[in-house]
Amino acid sequence: MRIAANYGLQKTPMVIRTALPATWPAPMPDEKLRRELTAGSGDNAKLVFAGGAFSPVRCGAALLDAMRLLPPHYSLIFSGMADTGPAAMTVHSEADRRGLAGRVRIVGHLPFDRLMQVMASSDIGILLYPDDGFGNYHQAPGRFTEYLLAGLPFVTSNFPSLQAPAEQYDLGIACDPTDSRALASAIESLGARTEDRSAGR
Repeated sequence: MRIAANYGLQKTPMVIRTALPATWPAPMPDEKLRRELTAGSGDNAKLVFAGGAFSPVRCGAALLDAMRLLPPHYSLIFSGMADTGPAAMTVHSEADRRGLAGRVRIVGHLPFDRLMQVMASSDIGILLYPDDGFGNYHQAPGRFTEYLLAGLPFVTSNFPSLQAPAEQYDLGIACDPTDSRALASAIESLGARTEDRSAGR
């Protein structure tokens, strides 16, 4: 009701959650794919999966700034965008400007099952949105359940709908999505948590 009143709507809007069904098959890590994605990052490589394209809507600049603060064995993966062309050139230019050459990869547009394999082969998920409007603040993103199915702990925005389940069920860490130092700290904390998971591959 408050939503309708605040925005002058005649009716309270319907919210349709995006989520994988419980019966969806869990993806399996792909060792060959992981070796390709971690090439040059060392034996203790950490793959951070951004789960979307480089964009202000996903706090891309703050995420790159956070990566700059992390050790060199952390690398970042963007998906949902072409791996060549102007957008990809922008990503690599922004990464190079921050001294992240070779630590940012784009996997391109993948079939959904292959995309899930990339998630399952990674170490940390990213689920960030800026506090710039009603839609972003009240997110119920599909990647939330995709990360759960892939067994991927994630860093997310400190908004109630994301922070509460992340903290209550120890799924990840919520922080200010625009604070690169907070993001780096959260990523590194999850990286430490995934040592056993990586060792068990």
